[in-house]
Parts: sequence; C-alpha cells; structure tokens
Amino acid sequence: MTFSPGALFQNFLTLIRRSLRARFLTTAIVSLVGLILVAVVAQGLFKQQLVRLLIDPEINGVIENLIASAGQDPLAQRVALQDIPFDPRYQRPTARRYYEIAAIQPDGTLQYQLKSASLFDIYIELDPATVRRLVGPDAPRGTQFFDRPRGPDNEPLRVAARATQITGMSGRYLFFVAVAPRETVAPAANLVTLVFLAFAAFCAAMVAGVTALQIRFGLAPLARLQRDIASVRR
Repeated sequence: MTFSPGALFQNFLTLIRRSLRARFLTTAIVSLVGLILVAVVAQGLFKQQLVRLLIDPEINGVIENLIASAGQDPLAQRVALQDIPFDPRYQRPTARRYYEIAAIQPDGTLQYQLKSASLFDIYIELDPATVRRLVGPDAPRGTQFFDRPRGPDNEPLRVAARATQITGMSGRYLFFVAVAPRETVAPAANLVTLVFLAFAAFCAAMVAGVTALQIRFGLAPLARLQRDIASVRR
C-alpha cells in the first residue's frame, strides 16, 4: 500500500487537529530545528568576527611595515625592501603568510616585483575584476580587506591590500598581504563550537523536558475528563 506525499501531509494535519500530544511534539521538533539553525548561523557570524578581530590588525600592520621599508633597488629599476618585515613568519616556507608588491601599470594591470620567501617561485595573481576594485579610479583609499577562497596551499586566505606611492619612486604600487586564518582562528573557533554545541544540547534538553512535562501532567486533567465522559456514556 502506497501513500502520496499529499495524503501523508493531510493525515499529519488531521492528527495535529485531533491530538494535543501531536501538537506539543510538533512544536518541540520545530523549536529544536530552529535553535539548531540559529546556533549554526551565530557560529558562522562569530567566526567571521574572529577573523576581523584577530587577523585584520595583523595584516594591516604588515602592510604598514612594508610601505615604510620599501624603496628603490639600487641595482635595478624595481622596488626593494630596506628591511625584512618585523614578523619573521613571512619568511618561513610553511607559515601560510604571504606578501607581494606589484607596480601598477598605466593600463591598470600589475607587474609583480617582490614577494615573500613563503611563496617560493610563484605569485598570488589577482583576477582583473579584483585588480580594478583595488587600483581603479573609484578604488577607496586605505587598506582593503577581502577573502580569497584558495591560496597556494589550497586554504582560504584573508587578504589586505593597499595601493600607494613609494617615496623616491614614480608611479603607484600595490601592497598585498595574505594569511591563512585557520591556524590563528582555529583554537578560538573550536572553543566557540563547543560552547554552541553545549548551548544547543541544553536547549534541546529544556525543550524535551518541558514537552514531556506538558504531555505527562498538563494533559492529565483532560485525560481524566475524557475517561469521565466515556464512563457517563456507558
């Protein structure tokens, strides 16, 4: 015997109309699903805030340091650093921290000239739309932050970029710093996940307990009334 989805839904509605227990259980299930969805959304938003609070100040500080150290390479017509960044992790191959400096050409394209040792023999090349947003005539001033879905190690990157001039050099340059936030954010994110799981479990226990009490004791007078009416009818 088969049932269509429409017939099953109508049977469910009939059960809801006739049974208070079914209404209580349905309300409890809907409440639990809603709490889980709220917890998932809140956890995601909190992780985004962690990235902005923990990562953005760091990479903005590295950009400031790079701009202050940038100058003319005495041996070539290109940019060079007078000093390495204050954070030595950008020189480690496995640190998942990167920086690049590129000359902005008259047509708006980039000529990559300098990079961190952590990038080996590659550059993190930006797509044309991102380049226009960073260096175009309508680009906002100051450091811009954005997320890149994949980096050299196939991990998401948090990126800071700023287009500016270098003292003693003509033209403008784009300073680009990127960090894979997993290592920095993971400890705090794991703690947040445990807190949200504990909160969801507590809420589930509360909803289940209240629902059980409503069914066990709240409906007891109604059950006695039904038994009394049935005895009178007999």
